[in-house]
Amino acid sequence: MSGILLRQKPLKSDSFKMRQVHFVLRCSGMAVDFKIKRAPACRVACVTEEGTYSDRAIRSSFTKVAQWAASKGLRTGNWLFIEQEEKGNRIRWKACIEISGDAAAEGVFEIKTLKATDVISVMFDPDEVSSRVVYHAINDWARWRKKDGTIARTGRFREIYHGDPWKDASAWKDIDVQLTIARRGKKGD
Repeated sequence: MSGILLRQKPLKSDSFKMRQVHFVLRCSGMAVDFKIKRAPACRVACVTEEGTYSDRAIRSSFTKVAQWAASKGLRTGNWLFIEQEEKGNRIRWKACIEISGDAAAEGVFEIKTLKATDVISVMFDPDEVSSRVVYHAINDWARWRKKDGTIARTGRFREIYHGDPWKDASAWKDIDVQLTIARRGKKGD
């Protein structure tokens, strides 16, 4: 079967009594699962970079952070690419690596705690499904969720890898693209 199938499957209401909808996108025989979830807080070391979007530039950013964390003897976890701002063909991003251990900010390296937040999450294998399709679908799905009242607003995109996606094939194949959101009905909305 060719093409894309979008199937809607209602889930139980969450603790805020909101209707939550779960979508599954099938492409090339692989399921791409759209869901709203709570992403946990995490402590990261990161650098902020700006330039044209390229794999080489982003990889260089992550290499800097990984080498710095290793030089400090820090244990590392997930790798997070966080889009900060886009202006024409230029983008500002943060390359973050989850850390544990004692560390302080130094030079271009920041230490920060990313707070727990609600996200639209899509896990997929970019060798099977184009990331452009996924990002476009997330934007459309978020627009639907705004119209049905599930979410109030959207924030920034981020990509989460379970390790170095350039050296670990399993980290690449299990990308989690997230769009931060504010749900309707929660305090502060």
